[in-house]
Amino acid sequence: AAFVAMNGWFVSRFLGQRCAYFATLLVLTMPGFLVVSTYLNPDIPELFFTTGAFWTLLSARHSSKRWLWFAAGALAGLAFVNRQTSAAFVIFTVLLWLFSPGVLRSRYFPMAIAFLCVVGADWLYLTLMTGNPSYRLQVDFNHDPVDRFAEAARVAAQGSWIDKEGNISVNVFVDPVLNLFVSQKYPLVFWLALPAALAAWRQRYSPRARILALITGLGLVSFVFVAANPKLYLVPRYFVIAAWAAVMLVSWWLASLWDAGRRSICAAGTVALLLANAAALSVENVQPRMVEQALVGWVREHPGETVYTDIETRARSEFYFRFAGIPMEHVMAAAPPAGARFFYSKKRVEQCATMQRCRDQAKDFRPNALWRSEQKIDGPRRPGARLADALGMGRILPADIAARVLAPLDEITVDKVL
Repeated sequence: AAFVAMNGWFVSRFLGQRCAYFATLLVLTMPGFLVVSTYLNPDIPELFFTTGAFWTLLSARHSSKRWLWFAAGALAGLAFVNRQTSAAFVIFTVLLWLFSPGVLRSRYFPMAIAFLCVVGADWLYLTLMTGNPSYRLQVDFNHDPVDRFAEAARVAAQGSWIDKEGNISVNVFVDPVLNLFVSQKYPLVFWLALPAALAAWRQRYSPRARILALITGLGLVSFVFVAANPKLYLVPRYFVIAAWAAVMLVSWWLASLWDAGRRSICAAGTVALLLANAAALSVENVQPRMVEQALVGWVREHPGETVYTDIETRARSEFYFRFAGIPMEHVMAAAPPAGARFFYSKKRVEQCATMQRCRDQAKDFRPNALWRSEQKIDGPRRPGARLADALGMGRILPADIAARVLAPLDEITVDKVL
């Protein structure tokens, strides 16, 4: 809500009220913003702080108020400590300072000071808490082993289309660009950003087109930072800044079409975007933590009973137990002994096998001949699954894509070990 309000206000100020209406409509209906905002992940906070820093920097370039530069730096610092993919904004600002400062370069120094103060405070806190001055860097660079080439090779070897992050995978170098255009997180918006960018180029000397050029620049830097970063998997939600930039371009274009009297084209583009967003939402996983929520429910229904599960499921469920006010003292992440019950999700165990904290023990979490299923918990199906069934999509789509669209979100069993 804070992001929608802030972004709408700044867009109205710099790109016009009608553009703000379109931008708000797209943000509120696009899965890449709407669904991701329900995750316990830092994507939307990063979007809020990064775009807040951008709009405040833009305001500072058009104002004599020095405090705006400090505010822009502080917001950039908050974005950086929230998640380091926002280092792309730092790179963007340095490029701006070098090649298109817009004002005296010395006016950027208060921004740098504020940024360093926020990041320095975060560093000091983590150093005092851990006793390790390089703690943040070690977490950033070593939190997860990443090998995009190995993942692309694995997908190809299996004859599949979808990688572990849910992307269409055809080639490790093509995948970043491909998934901007085929991911259900951002349907159609990157397609329509192409004619929107062409329209902005034709008006490149207008004040609003110059602002759009800055927005596009930030989106491109953010995209390249993620796409070319060997320490990051290709996760669609990591492209949220690039998607925001595309939304700004498309919203300005739709507003321009309306103002130019080409309202049928504007209406057609808007309807196409909304229908694509609705279709994408119908096949989205709107309960990405269904396994963890089901574990909380099972423990609530079996008070005092010990249950075993894999390391990944237990770790991901901690917040949900805390929110529910249920202690986790009877939830164990270890190989289940004879007579124990094991809460099993094949999807989570497969994820566990790829995680550094878990992979050496993953074999202990897979069913064997001594396990007997006592209970089955099926997750809900995606809203669009029934329509896809009626249209016979299961016979048309590749097997792994059909499984993602048509199958329940997850299948869980509670097994007893003999």
